[in-house]
Amino acid sequence: MAGAVAEVFVELLAVISEADVEAAASTALLDVAGEGLIAGGAELLTGTTAEGEIILEPIFEEAGSGAAADLIGSADVANLSRGQLNLLWQDAKTFARWTGREIMKGALFQVGLEAVEGLMAKHPPPGPDYSDLIQAIGAVGGALKILTDVTTEWRKWSVKHFSKREEFGQVRVEDTLILRFEIFRNKLGQISFYMQKNLGPLLAQVKNNIDKANISGLKSGMRTYADMVLAISKGIKEKEVLMMHAGLKDRYDDLQKARDLLN
Repeated sequence: MAGAVAEVFVELLAVISEADVEAAASTALLDVAGEGLIAGGAELLTGTTAEGEIILEPIFEEAGSGAAADLIGSADVANLSRGQLNLLWQDAKTFARWTGREIMKGALFQVGLEAVEGLMAKHPPPGPDYSDLIQAIGAVGGALKILTDVTTEWRKWSVKHFSKREEFGQVRVEDTLILRFEIFRNKLGQISFYMQKNLGPLLAQVKNNIDKANISGLKSGMRTYADMVLAISKGIKEKEVLMMHAGLKDRYDDLQKARDLLN
């Protein structure tokens, strides 16, 4: 488990570096958060709130100051102030840290799920539903691996193309022009928020009590999450030709396979 988290953390530092964050800053992030992150593993997912929400403040607490630090600590784009939103869309470093935060949340959730799968293998839950429970949690894990791979790929693409964000067109909403790139990234922010507010607590319930009701609840929540990701993919395929020409892939077939696992 720790090895998986460490691998993702190193990859995350590479993503941040692609946005021209100074090497010293990346080293500081590793020194401050790396050891605790690796040691904490899945406990960082469910040990910080009674409801099991995914709280990762320690990871980027030292990444900035003032508005930037507040932004990096925020989980929901919808709750950001106008100043924070302006900072997010104007500063490559802040954008990369925000994106990196989303990537890490997804990785830690996957580690947490794998921990539950391992616990079920070592200590099979009693009762005749055992094989069904193992199959259900396996389906959730298989789907999550695909979903995480795709959403991480999209987020990395957004970091690499942040400086070109104005080249992908605009949409007029009432009297305001909004970059299509911003709309795409806000959708990724929404699924990250759903994972934190919905899937995190559902996983915590399974971890605390492995039974049919809790695993069914987690599987249902994962279906909703998969549908949200599929909707983003469909939007890419149908509306974001310029982004696709710049290397963004819709990955629809892969995502449909993930969704089918949850049927």
